[in-house]
Amino acid sequence: MRRLLNLAHHGLHRLAATGPARPAHRAQHAPDGHAPDGHGPDRPGHGRRGPGTGRPDGDDGGMSVTGEQYDRFAGRMLAGLHRRAASEAADLPDGAAVLDIGTGPGRLLLHLAARRPGLHAHGVDVSPAMVERARHNAAAHGLAAHITVHLGEAARLPFDDDTLDLVVSTLSVHHWPDVPAAAREIARVLRPGGRLVVYDFRGVADTRPTGALAACPAFAGARVERRTLSGGPTLPLPLFARLALELPRR
Repeated sequence: MRRLLNLAHHGLHRLAATGPARPAHRAQHAPDGHAPDGHGPDRPGHGRRGPGTGRPDGDDGGMSVTGEQYDRFAGRMLAGLHRRAASEAADLPDGAAVLDIGTGPGRLLLHLAARRPGLHAHGVDVSPAMVERARHNAAAHGLAAHITVHLGEAARLPFDDDTLDLVVSTLSVHHWPDVPAAAREIARVLRPGGRLVVYDFRGVADTRPTGALAACPAFAGARVERRTLSGGPTLPLPLFARLALELPRR
């Protein structure tokens, strides 16, 4: 199953790397890496294996792409998914804290900070190169004051207990080597009443996180919302699922 998912993810990378030639002139870029005319990002990047994964840097799970390639992929192919994930914070009050696990080049964080500058937007990634890339993107878009990117992994989050109001993850869970440990960590850092929202391939969303969350005592009694989704205009196919649940209040 993991090999099939990696092949699917790799196929999306190949799609992102192809397409019509871009004009030499580029307008100012929006947070999703697209100019107003719809063209993708053109900023150089750093090398990284296994973008967005929960694996140690250097273990690519069958994929090998540079930071520039993955940043282009995320900005061009996953913009719709990132916009949808950023909308999860719409009802949070200013001052609330949001974490994106497996943030990669930080594209979701850019959408989030642009929409809600009053929130504390955090990202975690296991790769030092992607952490650097995400910080670079935040600075390039004038959002560095609103975004903090940490080096870390899903099973060992660099946050104190009860500090986050929302945890999101997009296309990262299928790479996590220990989903039950990650579920326990997410429960630890969420405030009572905080929410977890996972976007991933449909087969993953129905197995890996669902089972791990059901086995985590902190989420006992929580109702899991599930919805099938497309990837937006760039990926208009029902490839993904959204899982959402609230940490029960103690």
